[in-house]
Amino acid sequence: MSIQVLTDLHREVRRLFIAGSGLAAGDLRLAKLVPQLRHLSGTAPVLGKVADAVSQLCEADRERAPGKLLELGALLHAILYTQGDADTKGEFREFEPYEPLGGDAGSGAFALATPATFRQLKPLIDALTERGSGRLEVIRQACEAGLFADMRTHVPAVIALEDPSSEIAEFVSVHVIPAIGTPALPILDNRLELEGGRGDARKLQLIHRLTNAGAEELVVRAAREGSQEVRIAAIELLADYPGQEAYILEQSRDKKKEVRRAALHALAGLGTGDAAARLLEALRSKDQDIAVEPVRLCGNERLTAEVIGYAEALSLQLRSEGQVDASADKAAKEKAAAAAAEKLHYALQALDGKREPAVAAFLMNLVPDTTLPAKEAANLREQAAGLLLDMETSGTDLFLHDLRDRRDLRLLSYSFRAAMRVLTAAEWYDAYEPFVRNRKQAEAKELLGVMRNTALRFDILEDGSEEREHPLMEWDGRWIYRFVELDETELVCRLVQGPDDKVEAYLLGKFAAEPKLAKHGTAHLLLALFRLGHAEAAELTMKAFEAMTSRQLYYLDREKAALLLQLPRTYVDRLRTYAEGLAYEGVKNEMLEIAELIGAKPEQPEQTTKGAGWIEWIKRKMY
Repeated sequence: MSIQVLTDLHREVRRLFIAGSGLAAGDLRLAKLVPQLRHLSGTAPVLGKVADAVSQLCEADRERAPGKLLELGALLHAILYTQGDADTKGEFREFEPYEPLGGDAGSGAFALATPATFRQLKPLIDALTERGSGRLEVIRQACEAGLFADMRTHVPAVIALEDPSSEIAEFVSVHVIPAIGTPALPILDNRLELEGGRGDARKLQLIHRLTNAGAEELVVRAAREGSQEVRIAAIELLADYPGQEAYILEQSRDKKKEVRRAALHALAGLGTGDAAARLLEALRSKDQDIAVEPVRLCGNERLTAEVIGYAEALSLQLRSEGQVDASADKAAKEKAAAAAAEKLHYALQALDGKREPAVAAFLMNLVPDTTLPAKEAANLREQAAGLLLDMETSGTDLFLHDLRDRRDLRLLSYSFRAAMRVLTAAEWYDAYEPFVRNRKQAEAKELLGVMRNTALRFDILEDGSEEREHPLMEWDGRWIYRFVELDETELVCRLVQGPDDKVEAYLLGKFAAEPKLAKHGTAHLLLALFRLGHAEAAELTMKAFEAMTSRQLYYLDREKAALLLQLPRTYVDRLRTYAEGLAYEGVKNEMLEIAELIGAKPEQPEQTTKGAGWIEWIKRKMY
């Protein structure tokens, strides 16, 4: 029986149930279906009864129409019900779970649970499966709250591996799925498509991780049959399967650069003799740019020695090319020198992070080498000095410190930073203070820039306390007076620790010259006055804020918030009055909250600056 006409009739009957049976009389849509039903009644007599019911409904008055509509609806639903198909296609077989459900962790089984309420899960599932801003924070908070222990989040979490937002997909890959653990495996396996994109590459990586490199057959198949993204991910994973070394070596010569890169990374993980030989070959070839990182990561000691030998040969070639005589082709020599310098640059990159004595010895020979061509030498020597500094050994640091007398401007900063680690505060002041006496000289400009980046910095927290970012050493007390003489206000503010009349007078003078909070550095200057214990620091701070118009203060950054938190309780009313006059509601509310914190400070005769008790008290109130 063809049920299309019955489906059309069902739609019209449903319309009348909603609109009202009173509209059925003379309904043209119903009347149109009667001839079709009469025609089909020859093969299905029941359709003749349906046609009669439709005709009676179209001819019924308003009193009889509801009953006729119900009769037609009941007959129609009965017929449609008998025409339905509830069979399931495919072969029936017994359900077999991926692992036994329930049991303890020690048995290798996992238990699935639903501890969270739907109210908790709904925003999370929406964040994992829908689009829009702010979703990452929802997912991060749910991860911290342990909501992914609920099995209802597992499928949405796997779906999120394909999220268009790479930030969300990476967070789920790195944090969420590993937190779910083994229960995610059947979902990952079921949804993995080898011909897929980046999301499927993540799924493969997670399957490999959650099975503890126990998915060799799947990974090999992905490396051979997958799309480019899946294939690249699979080839890198083959590093955990030593039996696949021959295939990895083959892929390291693939036509596609990204495939070669993945294979080289896999060879670095294997670290065998053949793998090391191929990595060195790649470093010597046009693939040197993609070979650098794998060589760095490879722990094969013989490879390190061979890279050193390769670098030494390049430095010899560079010296040779740099010796231009009258009969030589100068342009050809310069071109050859540039090519050798580029190769040496990559070789040095490949040695980054390797701390073997042989590496240090080679670098210490290269840095002071004056026979290298001047055009290429400066960059190479600076690169080598940076590698020595990163080694962080007393021998390399003392070597760099001794280079200061060469007056090589590009190496001076490395000498200074190395000296900070191996000399006493007094010793490195005596050694480097002469370089900054005249701030107009190039050496002074170079070192002052380094000092701004390495001086003890203070990171202001939201509660107003100050935390040192780099508490690596104490600076000699003479530096601060040298910086006062050099008018280096930023360095003075960073190094000031306690009461000092000379420093206080200098900072007051700088503030008086331009007491505007909008000026960069003014907030740090006022914070330094608080650390000095200056009696008028609070008043100067309040006046600086009051000097700003209601529309000038549209954002309260951490420095300004820290300044306000330094104010004593006596300034609460004044601060509230100022806040009420601000034009922007957000900053006004923030300032009023700070006023509440200040008003709740315990009584103290004088505020100090090294984590006073009231700061600790505020921390407890805020958290």
